[in-house]
Amino acid sequence: MSYQTLSEAKAVLVEYRPDLSCHDISDKHLVFADSILDQLQWVGKRVISTQDNAWPREAVLIDSFDWTMGYRSSDSTPIEILRIHAELAMRFALDPNILDDPTQPVKVGTIIIARESTDLLGTHLRSRIKPFLVRSGGLYKAN
Repeated sequence: MSYQTLSEAKAVLVEYRPDLSCHDISDKHLVFADSILDQLQWVGKRVISTQDNAWPREAVLIDSFDWTMGYRSSDSTPIEILRIHAELAMRFALDPNILDDPTQPVKVGTIIIARESTDLLGTHLRSRIKPFLVRSGGLYKAN
């Protein structure tokens, strides 16, 4: 089970990133995004300890606001996580070689591009997801 269905992810992209919504994503791209997000150590705890993904969660306290109370139920995932999930799926759709060895350059036509980082989230997505993460010496894992 994924964080969201393919149609939900496409709807998120149309609403949030219309510049990317013209590209096709597939279920395999969602599975890629799931695997990246499930490696992170999130605040709070899983609603059900045996659930497939790290979200939904409960007791998600961020800046003294409980994201699982009020209008956000504990059986849902915050829209920001769903946006990041859809964007990660889109990254994989746009660059299927993203999981290749980052020390190897990528050839695009006659241009060779050197890779310098294995951070699949990137600075922009990591800054948006940071409030939901627990820091643990620079390493993240699903809990």
